[in-house]
Amino acid sequence: MNPTDENEEDEYHEIMDANAINKAYNEAINAIKSLRSKMKQYQNQRNSTDPSVLSNYLKSDKAYYPSANKERNGSQRFQCRSTFKGHFGKLHRISWSFNGYLASTAQDQKLIVWSGSDSNAGNKICVVDLPDLSGMALDFSCKNGEYVACGGLDNHCTIYKINYPSSDDEKSNYTKLNVLRKHTGFISDCVLMNDDTELVTASGDGKMYLWDIENSLPTQEFNGHDGDVMCVTECNIEYYGGFGDNKVNNKFLLSASTDGTCKLW
Repeated sequence: MNPTDENEEDEYHEIMDANAINKAYNEAINAIKSLRSKMKQYQNQRNSTDPSVLSNYLKSDKAYYPSANKERNGSQRFQCRSTFKGHFGKLHRISWSFNGYLASTAQDQKLIVWSGSDSNAGNKICVVDLPDLSGMALDFSCKNGEYVACGGLDNHCTIYKINYPSSDDEKSNYTKLNVLRKHTGFISDCVLMNDDTELVTASGDGKMYLWDIENSLPTQEFNGHDGDVMCVTECNIEYYGGFGDNKVNNKFLLSASTDGTCKLW
């Protein structure tokens, strides 16, 4: 056999091997599709003959609004009701106030207060110009939506007062009240407390501070985390029964850090 015949034979075997591989691949794909189809048929059959406990509950008259995932008329409880458009960058945070307003911050260095009521949902109430690198932390007023706290990579937390219009002829505006300076790392989270007289800030410097807003002074420093403190929230002492001895304001604080721990204060 001359070299030419040997090369042709090698090419023939390579083609046969490629065809065998393609054939095996196609057979495997068809087998997977067949199995998927059978699984779907089995699931549909099982759902129709043996629905889940939750499914039975939601379809029954025992399902009570709002604990079940449906409105009183039987429609889904959670659905898109409004879309808020106005920022020109990625959003950082959102926060509700008890009077139905919504606040949001974004990379465009804007803080927008929106109407959250069904009739005017999505309407801009006020636009606040934020300092550079701010907006990572945000908390709306815990009482009536009058105050909003915001902080970020500038290591500061700023308190703004939202001046709502008293008539339709007026426009909302804001007043920059206080700038709280103590942290040496970015502000990751903040919480307004006690009718907006106090504020808790969490930071990348591993600390938290409790602030007297009126005097712009920290009244307590929280140490104990070995990493960035990324979030903080308040909780009522009543949820813990007799645990603890905080009888002054009946509040606890819960913090979480990149050190892998949560702490209750």
